[in-house]
Amino acid sequence: MGAKRVKDLIAAFVVGNGVLDLLAPRQRALLWVFGPEGLRQLIVWLAEHPTVRRLQGALRVGIGLWLALRQYQQQTTRGPWYERYRFSQYRFLAGWLSPLGLLVILLTTALAVTGAVIYRRRSRGGEGSAVEERAREEMRRLIRESVERSRRQR
Repeated sequence: MGAKRVKDLIAAFVVGNGVLDLLAPRQRALLWVFGPEGLRQLIVWLAEHPTVRRLQGALRVGIGLWLALRQYQQQTTRGPWYERYRFSQYRFLAGWLSPLGLLVILLTTALAVTGAVIYRRRSRGGEGSAVEERAREEMRRLIRESVERSRRQR
């Protein structure tokens, strides 16, 4: 009975994390900015790309629901000894879902890491940085002007 409780708690944890990733992907990613520089850059990249974070959340919800539903399925009665080792359709499907879910998680993580590397290479030096810096300065100027305008109107 203890193993079922642990599995149920893990499923609830995974579903909860997935729902939080769906609701607030940016804030949730920025909550975990710590560790080495590479990890922090990856987390910031995830915060800047909330769609990837939402996809991770949807995947987590799916995996958590699958884990939870496995806990509530009724145990089938054992058949005769000669039928015990025959692969039923259910066993075949369940045997493939877990590795498939792991593969999807690994591919999503690899995609996120690749995106972070590409983003980091693009953000280093060159023409792109100067353009971004000019855009930031322009935005700061516009914000200052709008603040001054609102103060004058009061």
